[in-house]
Amino acid sequence: MKICLITFTRNSEKGLKRLLENVYEIVDDIVIIDGFSTDNTLKIAKDYNARIYQRKPLGYPDPERLRAMKLCKYDWILHLDTDEIINENLKHDLKSLILKNLGRDIVAYKISRIAYYEHLNMPSYYSWPDWQIRIYNRRKVAFKGLIHEHIKVQGKYLYLPLKKYYIIHFHKLDLKKIIKYTYIHKKVYVRPFNASRIRNFLTKYNPLMLLFLHFPIGLIKKYKKVKYINRATILHSVEKGIYDTYLAILTVTRSNKEKKMAYIFESNGLTKILDAIDNNKLYELLKDFYKYNISCKIET
Repeated sequence: MKICLITFTRNSEKGLKRLLENVYEIVDDIVIIDGFSTDNTLKIAKDYNARIYQRKPLGYPDPERLRAMKLCKYDWILHLDTDEIINENLKHDLKSLILKNLGRDIVAYKISRIAYYEHLNMPSYYSWPDWQIRIYNRRKVAFKGLIHEHIKVQGKYLYLPLKKYYIIHFHKLDLKKIIKYTYIHKKVYVRPFNASRIRNFLTKYNPLMLLFLHFPIGLIKKYKKVKYINRATILHSVEKGIYDTYLAILTVTRSNKEKKMAYIFESNGLTKILDAIDNNKLYELLKDFYKYNISCKIET
């Protein structure tokens, strides 16, 4: 059983070293898509025999995931970001889990992920268990390269025991990142929220009320579920509230041109659009929308 790690970097020396130390002994190939880092990221990657491919950064890594998968030597993929690691149980059992379930036609695994606030030295339970598909057979998954997109699995997948196997996400409050991601988010989705009627109503008519869906209402719901709240969980709820509120404001103030752009991105996927640009086939891909004179450039 051979496994390839894929990850994405841009001046990620601290996180990359931690990640590669975590998984180096259990993966057989390492593919890194780098956004022209200027720190020690490339040196660290070479120290761990990673294969490095540099691409102009787009502001978020999802559109390059398909490219990274195609570059892998093996079909089974472990996808982790540079601010993530896997716990010791998963390190020890990863290959045996895949081998054991090959006969059951399992092609992907959902893993719980817990956010860990380093400056507070404590985990947040706000988004937990935050199921993620990060182990999969590349021939059995599909995605469009949209921000925060859930991979579509073409076959059976298995939930791993959430307290035994999990991803640790080293998280921090970053307002600049929130602003950047919400700006991209509103550009690539027609309806950024897949939510209840109440949330959709608030998004359209009173976006500021979305903050209260996370803090305190969301916090109370989480307490009822996990029976434990700490400072990191409170901070995380406020952060999610800020993200959703700002995204809603950006969404309801979009121009008609931006709405048409969002339809193009969501329908085709950014990965497909970038491939069309590389192969000089963008007009052919977007000919039905050409009359609107829509630009397909994403500002980051």
